[in-house]
Amino acid sequence: MYRNLNASSVFTSKTAVYEQYRPDYFHDLILSLKQKSSLKDNGIIAGFGCGIGKFTLMLLDNGNIVYGLEPNNEMLYFLFKKFIRRRNFHLYSIQILEKDVRGYIYNHINGIF
Repeated sequence: MYRNLNASSVFTSKTAVYEQYRPDYFHDLILSLKQKSSLKDNGIIAGFGCGIGKFTLMLLDNGNIVYGLEPNNEMLYFLFKKFIRRRNFHLYSIQILEKDVRGYIYNHINGIF
């Protein structure tokens, strides 16, 4: 049976558990993405649904500029606290971007995750 999950609320009240039990990505993921895709150091990345930011952190440490787009308010606050001092991280509520942003993404973003 299909359930329509609301991305803005499915993780509400689960952020701490998700942070504790969500496994990390493998250590060489960024290197592998550089070899097999267009990921560049200092490239601009749009991250839709950043969650708790495990992959975002890897991109930031790689020198990428990351625009985090997150629908869940609890996750937004978590990401804000986690990356407040990172100058290469920009966080937005995805509800702000519900209009068609494809033209902007294709002209300005090097990667989407």
